[in-house]
Order: sequence, then structure tokens, then C-alpha cells
Amino acid sequence: MKLLEETKKYFNEIAGGPLEIITVQDTVRKKFPRFFLGLYDFHEAVFLKQAFILALSNKKNKSTTAQLGKHRDLIRETAGKETVFVFQREAMAAYNRNRMIHHGIAFIIPGWQMFIPFMMIDLKEFGMAKINRAVTAEKLSIAAQSLLLYHLQRKNLDDLTLTELSDLFSFDKMTVFNAIFEMQELRLCETGFKGRNKNFHFIAKGRDLWEKALPYLKNPIWHKHQVKLTRAPDAMFFKSGMTALAHYSMIADNEYETYAVSQKTWKDVSINWDLTEIPNPDEDSLSIEVWRGNPAMLAENGVIDRLSAYLIFKEDADERVQASLDKILEDLKW
Repeated sequence: MKLLEETKKYFNEIAGGPLEIITVQDTVRKKFPRFFLGLYDFHEAVFLKQAFILALSNKKNKSTTAQLGKHRDLIRETAGKETVFVFQREAMAAYNRNRMIHHGIAFIIPGWQMFIPFMMIDLKEFGMAKINRAVTAEKLSIAAQSLLLYHLQRKNLDDLTLTELSDLFSFDKMTVFNAIFEMQELRLCETGFKGRNKNFHFIAKGRDLWEKALPYLKNPIWHKHQVKLTRAPDAMFFKSGMTALAHYSMIADNEYETYAVSQKTWKDVSINWDLTEIPNPDEDSLSIEVWRGNPAMLAENGVIDRLSAYLIFKEDADERVQASLDKILEDLKW
């Protein structure tokens, strides 16, 4: 019981609220495989109205990360709740903790670290100094930026859970978790609960959210190439750059067209298409922007989204370009 008491104390210190412990029902416990009872001491925990299973590991437990993942899935199937494994500090090496984080396996090491992705908790404490993870980058990740731009232009994402966001964007849950954590740290969103599942919502709306987020948004272009192709761009090419700006405003396009592609598409084109890179543009060439993310996620009718076009040109000093960007924001249905 010492490990349980240490867990309750640590959780209260770090999460800022008490962890309620409930006895796991015998009907549930009897469904667990017999070997489970030799590896874990099970309790049901409740925090902010969300219930989950605490699986306190004993010293005999030498399970690998892959095995822990299977144990989590089995407990979830049997008890119908998420699982948080609890380990003594000396029983869990740093590289194993990193593997568990990578695979999204929730755990607590009292006095040292707590990682509970389904509750948006990723905190560490070393010695007596508590360290809350903070956003160190000046810009949002592409995943976080994609969520925000999608919310502003395509569909309201407020109150969706991690699982729903993961399915919608084909991101793994850890990517979604990190993206929401970044935006939460920058006070762009808040988290809450949808039943037993963690969800989130943006704090501001429409143009106000855009203005608040703009300093943390980055140009989606990773690198550019001027090329000549022997075949026409296909459905994985999206009009971008000045071609997109001309589509959304009255500005004239360059004499050559510009397209955005994902890194995966560019790799395929580079290997399998008859392509020639040239040093300077001409009217028979194309400008290819290789994006950090996938332009298809936000594109519409073969053209990149308006706000990504804004981010591409926001540092451009040309007054005609800036007037076109103003029109993009005016025409957007916030």
C-alpha cells in the first residue's frame, strides 16, 4: 500500500487535486487473467469525474513496452476504462519511460514523472523541483497549425476528443496530444471532458483566434524547386504560391504556375517522374513547393487554403501582395 499512498500524494502535488481511489469490483477483477494478479495491484481511480484503472506494478514485473501495451489493451477491454501503470522509480529505466511515452502508454512514477495522455497530463518532477513541460519553440508544430487552420476554415473542432481528432486527421494520438498541449501552453485552447474522454476547445473564435495565433504560425513551405515535367501535375499537386494568390484575389500570376506537394509526393515525383530541375524559372517550367505537412489536408478544389497562402506571403513587402492578403482575410467566412 506504500506505493499507492505515494501515488496519491504525488498526483495531488502535481495535478493540483486529489485522486479518489475506489475498490475494483470483484466481477471485473475475476475477468483479469490470473498472471495479471501476480504482476499488478489493481485500483480504480477518479480524477475530475474521469475514472481509470491504476495498475501498480510489483517488483516481479519485467514486462517490455510491447507487453505493457497488450496489458493496457486487455485491461481496457475487460474493465472498459483506460489504464495508468504505476512503477517504483528504480524499476523503470529512462529509456523504457521514453518508449512508453512514444507508444502512448500512461504511467506514474511517484516523485519523478507522470504521463497520462488521455487526460492531457505530461509532467515531470526531478528531486524537489517541479518542472512543467513548456513550449520552447517560437512556432507551433505543423500538426498543431493544421488543427488550428482546419478549425478556422473547414470544420469546428471544439469538443472533439483525442480519438476523434486522430481519426479525422490520420495523426497518431501522441501527435494530437502534443499538438493540443502546445496550443494549451500558448493559451489558444483549453481542455475538458466529453464523458470519460478528454477533449478540447479553442478559447477565442474566428478572426480573434487567428490574430492571437498568428505570431506562432509559420510558412508551410519546407523547400522549393523550379522544374520542367514531361507530364501534367496530378491530383496530388495543389495550386499554391502566386498561382493560389491570383485565384483568391485580383493579382496577376507569374508566367509559370506554382504547386504545393507533400514530402511523400515530392519523393515519388523525384524518383518516378521525368523531371528536370532548372536554376531560373521560365514560362515552360513549374515552381514546386514541398510543404512541411500535407497541403491536401486543407486544400479545396485543387487550391491550397486561404490562410496557408497568407502565411506564405505575410513577409512579402510588395504592396499588391499585401492588398491581396487583406482581401483573403476579408473574404474568409470567420
